Parts: sequence; C-alpha cells; structure tokens
Amino acid sequence: MIAGVVLAAGLGERFGGAKLTRELDGRPLVCHTLQYCIASTLDAVVVVVGPADDPLEAVVRSAFARESRLSFAYNRDPARGQMSSVKAGLSALPADVQAAVVCLGDMPFVGADIVNRLLEAHRRTGGFVVPECEGVWRNPRVIPAAHFADFLALGDNQ
Repeated sequence: MIAGVVLAAGLGERFGGAKLTRELDGRPLVCHTLQYCIASTLDAVVVVVGPADDPLEAVVRSAFARESRLSFAYNRDPARGQMSSVKAGLSALPADVQAAVVCLGDMPFVGADIVNRLLEAHRRTGGFVVPECEGVWRNPRVIPAAHFADFLALGDNQ
C-alpha cells in the first residue's frame, strides 16, 4: 500500500490567508490537488488540516463526500512549520503502508501522471523519489516507510 499525504494545514500567511479554499477554475485550490491524487494509483490519501475546527476540512468533505480512500489527519499547531504537518500525516498512515507520496495542497497542476511516474520510480528502486528541476529538489516526494521514524524525529522547522 502506498498512500498520499496532502499538506493542507498551512496558514497561507504570505498569500493573505485561506489560500487553499480560494477558487481556481471554479473549485477550491486544494480540490485540484486532491483530485489528481485520487485519480492516481495511490491506495489512500490523507489530508493534513489544521485544528479540528479548520474550515478547510468542511470544504474537502463536501467536495469528496463519496471518496472512501480519503481520510484526515490534524496538525494542532500548523504555525510550528511544514514538517509538523508531514509528521502528522505520516503518523496517521496505516501500519501496512510501504511509502508515502507527500504532496503540497497548493500544487494544482502536478497531475495524476506525475504522481504515477513517481510511484513507478519508487516501485523500481524502493527508495526515496524526489523530482529535480534545474538542480533544485521539488515536490511531490516519495518517502519509504522504512524512513518514517527518521522524519518523525526531526524538529518541526526542518
């Protein structure tokens, strides 16, 4: 089993707040990311949202009410940094997961094809898969389950 972890707990401060619920082509931004994750060959998708009263969760539940592969993890203090959301997502995955594809909720144009290519590369190598563009590591990234504990041990601002 390989699961997606969609990071959607960010505060959107540089954007002016609530970035992921703003519309792009008539749909909330985060819904584009979730749609391609669901359209990919991922077995499950965990959406990391902020505290339990996060309005983003209601948006996602409404848009994907019939999607059984979708679940939620909660980052009680997203201000601690992106790694705190990565850790919340990895911690919410089932014990039998072999790897996680960590996606940013604000990347609507990645597409299922790219996710599937990352998954294929992971299946061939069994290792980390990180896309690179012009010498810079990009997202989404595949993290093998054997290294989840390493990520969980990192500080939140890593």
